[in-house]
Amino acid sequence: MAAEASHLAASVPFSGRRNAHAARRIPDRAVGSLAVVVGASVILADPVFNGLVIALMAGEIAGLLFSRVAVPVLYFMANHPRATAAAASSASRGPVPTD
Repeated sequence: MAAEASHLAASVPFSGRRNAHAARRIPDRAVGSLAVVVGASVILADPVFNGLVIALMAGEIAGLLFSRVAVPVLYFMANHPRATAAAASSASRGPVPTD
């Protein structure tokens, strides 16, 4: 097993390994967030803690989406300025006319 791991580490660049690791963690985070939402839904019937539970559930879902969508997009924009500049310039030109 260790020989396979060292061979994989030698053959795949660091960025590829990092992306593969991040892709494997998405289901884990989603299941954890789902467990919090389902567990908190039991308390929804309580009139005292109803608002707190709704805020907890919404915060958990928003945190999951923010950490899995917004953070990678911002990271890409910060580390690949040419790609984002090209996309911005092509978007500012407007749609390409078709004849």
